[in-house]
Amino acid sequence: MPVRFGEKYGNFVARDSLLVNSSNQQRATSDDMLKNGIWLFILAFLILAVFLPSYRELEQKRQKIRQYESQIEELKFKNARLAEERRLLDEDPVYLEKVAREKMKLLRQGEEVVHVESPQE
Repeated sequence: MPVRFGEKYGNFVARDSLLVNSSNQQRATSDDMLKNGIWLFILAFLILAVFLPSYRELEQKRQKIRQYESQIEELKFKNARLAEERRLLDEDPVYLEKVAREKMKLLRQGEEVVHVESPQE
């Protein structure tokens, strides 16, 4: 039964004629749902457009941090190896002589270098 503007129901008077019949009410509800869906899509798109670039930047910075941490670990390893080599050069005369002869090609006073060549076939 449609509601008409101005009809009285006991002590109440109908002031709005939006509820004319149930088919109009269903159509209005589906139209509202479509509008809400469109607004929700637009809102999601705007949020994505605003936050996606900053999220990408954040991920790039995280990747850079991982690279730096990897470099730090490599440098710590190299630093420990060099500290050990320095300790050996300071404390171990045998190692010092080995490095002087092999890497620096130094000789003790009075020593001569003899090169032995193998015969070519």
